[in-house]
Amino acid sequence: PSTRMQPKDTKHKDGHLKNWLDSLQQESWQLELLISGFSTFLLIQGLGWFEGLSYDLALLEQQSGRFGFLDILYYFGKIGWMSLIVSLLFRVVMRGLWIAAVGLRSVSGEIDYTAFRFRPRYVQRLQNGIGSFDDYINRLERYCSVILFCVFAPVLFSGYFRLYFLSWNCDDIAGFFRDGDE
Repeated sequence: PSTRMQPKDTKHKDGHLKNWLDSLQQESWQLELLISGFSTFLLIQGLGWFEGLSYDLALLEQQSGRFGFLDILYYFGKIGWMSLIVSLLFRVVMRGLWIAAVGLRSVSGEIDYTAFRFRPRYVQRLQNGIGSFDDYINRLERYCSVILFCVFAPVLFSGYFRLYFLSWNCDDIAGFFRDGDE
């Protein structure tokens, strides 16, 4: 007998993991919708905080005159905040459309284009443009996934610029605190 260790059978493990990830991908829409809706609600509630921050920044600039760069950070933050709200609202609407399409499919089945009694030319255009109902639902699912990814792009973009401008103006901040110590 060989004393070398034999590699474990990973096919069973990988297959189980793949099935679990596929199931998770298909079943996670409820949690995504809940998180998107709750996040949108919280972000809308936070708009008042942003308006108060604008007032505080104006007072700080009048008193010191050194914090003009904070306006840039504020506006990047506000743009990111508003983009996030719009993106999440759009995502909730798209996921709602997906839910409605899945519900309609469970009741009606596949699209019967001949039931519309259109001319064959229009039926052909509809079939080419829309395709099967399953394809339509799959496209909606992919769009919702892409939108979920794009929701975080404004946040990351805004955060990057905030850090960039903060590092760019660290001397202004340090100078303010040194002047206060004298």
